Amino acid sequence: MSERKSYPQKIIFFFFPFVFCASTLIVGCKSSPPQSSGSSKIGRRALPTGVPSEKGARIVDSIAALVNQDPIMASDVDEKTEALYGSQPSLPKRDTEEGKRKYQELFKQVLDRMVNEKLIAQQAQNPQYKGLIKACSDEVLQNAIEVMKQKNNIGSDAEFVQALQSQGMTYASYKKLLCSQIIQEQIFTAAIGSRIQVSDEEVKTYYDKMLQGTNNERTEVHLFDILLPIDKGASSDEIRKVSAVAIAMKKKIQQGQEITAVAREFVSQGVAPDRDIDLGFLAIKDLPDELKEDILLAQKNEIRGPIQAGKGLHLIKWTDRRNEEIKPFEEAKLGIKMQLYGARKEAAIEAFIKELRRKNYIDIRV
Repeated sequence: MSERKSYPQKIIFFFFPFVFCASTLIVGCKSSPPQSSGSSKIGRRALPTGVPSEKGARIVDSIAALVNQDPIMASDVDEKTEALYGSQPSLPKRDTEEGKRKYQELFKQVLDRMVNEKLIAQQAQNPQYKGLIKACSDEVLQNAIEVMKQKNNIGSDAEFVQALQSQGMTYASYKKLLCSQIIQEQIFTAAIGSRIQVSDEEVKTYYDKMLQGTNNERTEVHLFDILLPIDKGASSDEIRKVSAVAIAMKKKIQQGQEITAVAREFVSQGVAPDRDIDLGFLAIKDLPDELKEDILLAQKNEIRGPIQAGKGLHLIKWTDRRNEEIKPFEEAKLGIKMQLYGARKEAAIEAFIKELRRKNYIDIRV
């Protein structure tokens, strides 16, 4: 197996917790609230910090959700939402009606993630996992940071801090986040580690299927992809506007301009998102189904689109193609085993979180 990028390639500067994979999981919580001296005092419906009330006043702070006896403050949700919103330049400005709607959608998603994180963190006190969860030391944190610097080709601490700041994070807040994620990983290992098994027979079966794959399944293309996002629930007029931008870009490329230059031009005009359009070599079998046919029909360097797929309209072209190299089994088996293990682990974590949400008391107040 040759090393290749996934679709699409994204640079990360910190560990994204596995809980984020289930961030949109909404499970009804039927258990009764725990009895505590403070729970009866929390009765009013909260509004997120920074959101104007009907009279124009701003809420100083309030409880956005209660997870068992632990509150999640609206100000904490708001802080994380602001950082995420600000790191996505393609989103509308906050002071517009569309911006306000998008911000509220993101706020709810962030809150849902924080509920999951709180549920998982509470498992550190579960007697069932006693002795299996250890505090993250400075040495463990520093080693994890060095790994992330290497993964992102960042040489110095100053560059790393700058990269964090570009995502709205301080070094101190990053270390706090990283520590919580290290604890999360320990909890996952204690809770579901023994359930995830990959046998040698399964690895061999997977390898044999790779060898029997069709030519298209084993073909990789060097892909350039301009994605123009379309918001979920966008009107036909909004879709037409995005389509007009895509057609204008395609015309320039057909006239001989480089695809990267055209992308930069439209980014500078604020009508296209600033993202890496050179995705490198990707396996055709791993591409979204909506793009596969155009890739297979397209000639080398031919621009195709706009194609509606995933989150928007795509303009695509490939500049080179090759057949995936299949390594001998002894060289490939470890990578295959890790791939199968990772897929099963993600599914097990999602089921674990779903079970936590079913068994624990959750009161969402926004």
